[in-house]
Amino acid sequence: MTGAFGGSILGRHLDFEPRVRETLLLNEKYELRAGIDVSDGLSIDLAHIVEESNCGAVLETANIPIHDDARRLAEQRADGSSPLDHALGRRRF
Repeated sequence: MTGAFGGSILGRHLDFEPRVRETLLLNEKYELRAGIDVSDGLSIDLAHIVEESNCGAVLETANIPIHDDARRLAEQRADGSSPLDHALGRRRF
C-alpha cells in the first residue's frame, strides 16, 4: 500500500492520484498479481482480498499509516470513533 488511510470523506476521495511510479517499482521487485483501491477502508477491502485469494491476513494496527484527516474526523464526530476506525473503514451506527 502507499499513502495513509482514513478521512477521505473530508474531500480527498474526489482527488484520486494513481500511484503509477510506485506500482512500476514494485513490479520490478515482485510478481504482482492484483491491485485494489482501498478507499472504502482497509478492513473492508482487505476482506475482499483474502476471500478471493483464499488466504488470511494479520494487521499490525500500530503500523497502519493514519492520515491526518482521519484524526480530524475522529475529533469532529461525537460517536466515539477513533482515527484507526476511520482508517479501517469501520462504521458506527
